[in-house]
Amino acid sequence: SSPQRLSPPTDFRTADCSAHTEVWDGVLSPSSSRRLHSFASGGDGGDGGLSHRILVRGSNRTPQLPLSPLERALDSILIALGDSSSAVEYWTRREWRHIEAHADIDEVAARTDAPATHRHPRHGHVLYLQVGTEVRGPTAVFGPGVRSGADLAAGEDLRGGITLVPPAGGRLARFRGDALHAVPRPADLWFLPFVQGAAKYRPEEKFGRSVVLFNTW
Repeated sequence: SSPQRLSPPTDFRTADCSAHTEVWDGVLSPSSSRRLHSFASGGDGGDGGLSHRILVRGSNRTPQLPLSPLERALDSILIALGDSSSAVEYWTRREWRHIEAHADIDEVAARTDAPATHRHPRHGHVLYLQVGTEVRGPTAVFGPGVRSGADLAAGEDLRGGITLVPPAGGRLARFRGDALHAVPRPADLWFLPFVQGAAKYRPEEKFGRSVVLFNTW
């Protein structure tokens, strides 16, 4: 039987907006978030999520290829945002892991082009599905004044500031595709002299951080 269609996210309620980051709440209903989490949990990624995949949209798409429940949700979200990008790169993550500050690039072009070029997506997105009761780690998006980790190490002025997006089910964060972003664990990691002990990932009800990461190209 065909999977149940998710309701289009027509009721975007703005939670926060900055010069380089936008955040909406209520993008998915709790039941839709649970279904997408269940779908994403059966993947082939390193922590049980889905590895990198590509959704082709618009006239470039082969009509005979059905969309998965997750792809239908991403397509509906982008339609609601007025985003007509023809390609969407997406993957999922189920655990709250420390992610170093980085900017997404076209890795194939970076490896094969001479000289190496850094082609960034148009926009990056984090769609939060389910968040454990002990999870505090936000998505940190740095302003345009910080272009690399070297800028942070050199103490460069954080022009544009840092936007911290706390994790919450049904929340969507959207930022410039060339923006440096990170997820600290523990949440106050950048204020600690050192960190001891190993991070806990189970039970999922406490430490799960189920998200869909997607870039538009």
